[in-house]
Amino acid sequence: MGWRDRLQAASFRGVAFEYRSDDLSGIGRRNQSYEYPKREQGYVEDMGRGVERVDIEAILIGKEYLTQLDALLKALRATGPGELVHPFYGRLQMVADASGRVRHSFEDGGLCYVSMSFIEGSTPATPPQRP
Repeated sequence: MGWRDRLQAASFRGVAFEYRSDDLSGIGRRNQSYEYPKREQGYVEDMGRGVERVDIEAILIGKEYLTQLDALLKALRATGPGELVHPFYGRLQMVADASGRVRHSFEDGGLCYVSMSFIEGSTPATPPQRP
């Protein structure tokens, strides 16, 4: 199966957009390293999986792109996690970060560029209580 066979239509909270590119960060494990006096080797404690972030560059284009932009902005401003359908990673529960941007230009009439940042979201977790 080729990579094109896995592609899915991109959307957030059901609002579709044209995917251009993305960056995935925060992959891997969180680690805390410890160093000790008079020892040649330290210790690394595994603190769990890191919280992943996805930055997406998108484009909205066509006669109704402003209506689509209004719907996407409403979805991005909503509270709590929502479903992000990523073309390669599938369905993810993500929270939209406030660092997103929209760019219009007179030369590129009939379209806008949208930069969106998402943080992996879930239900609130309560830290364990000490005995």
